[in-house]
Amino acid sequence: MERTEAEAERDRLQSSDRAHSYLLRERPGGDWEVVRIDLAQQARKLKAERGDPSDPPPDMRPSAIRQIPPYGGAL
Repeated sequence: MERTEAEAERDRLQSSDRAHSYLLRERPGGDWEVVRIDLAQQARKLKAERGDPSDPPPDMRPSAIRQIPPYGGAL
């Protein structure tokens, strides 16, 4: 498929389906194809990989430094 045909097909698919995104990809032979991407699924996958943003990162300082007032207990 030529690039102009692929662009027209992408626009047609995008206007009828708002749940997915459509991109163009050039194949090795010089032909073009339309590729469907589920962005919601990709976002869920990224959130699972990154973890919950409300979890604070672990404190990597040594315990002697963490315990210095006013941030920790008195020595």
